Amino acid sequence: MKTRLTLSLLFLLTIIYSCKKDHDQPAEETNFYLTALKSNNAWGTNSTYAGFVNDTLYLQGYGNEETLHMKIKFVKIGKYSVTADQCSYFTTIGQDVMLSRYRLRSDTVSSVTITAYDPDKQIFTGTFDLSFIQTYPSNQAKINFLNGKFRIAKVAFSY
Repeated sequence: MKTRLTLSLLFLLTIIYSCKKDHDQPAEETNFYLTALKSNNAWGTNSTYAGFVNDTLYLQGYGNEETLHMKIKFVKIGKYSVTADQCSYFTTIGQDVMLSRYRLRSDTVSSVTITAYDPDKQIFTGTFDLSFIQTYPSNQAKINFLNGKFRIAKVAFSY
C-alpha cells in the first residue's frame, strides 16, 4: 500500500512538473510599427517587415490600402540619403488594383536613419523624412512623410 501511494505521488508530481510553463523563454515581440505625419496628419501602417536582398535592406509598412516602401544599402547605424528609386508610396483598391503611385521628389532631400539595430533579434529602429510626388495618375500631387519612426523586425521574404 505504501509503495502504491509513493508511486501515485511520484506520477502526479511528474505530470505537474511536466506541465509547468517555462518562464525562461522570452515572449515573442510584437511591438513593431511604422508611423509618420503624412501631409501633417497622423499616419501609420498595420503591418511591417524588413528583409535583405543581397546587400540591400528593404523596410516596408502596409495597411488600409497604402504601402510605404524604403530600401537602403545598409552598412551600419546612421543616416542614409535616399533617391527616387529607393522609396515608393502607393495606394490600392482591394489590395490589388493600383489607385495612385508616388516617387521621391528630386527637388528635396529625403532620408532614412537607422538609429538602432539588434543583430540577435534582427530588429531595425529608426526615423525617416520623405517627400513624394505623384506619378500615377500623373497629376503631380505632393505628399510628405515627416517625423517618421519605425521599429521593424526582419522576416523571410523574397523579391
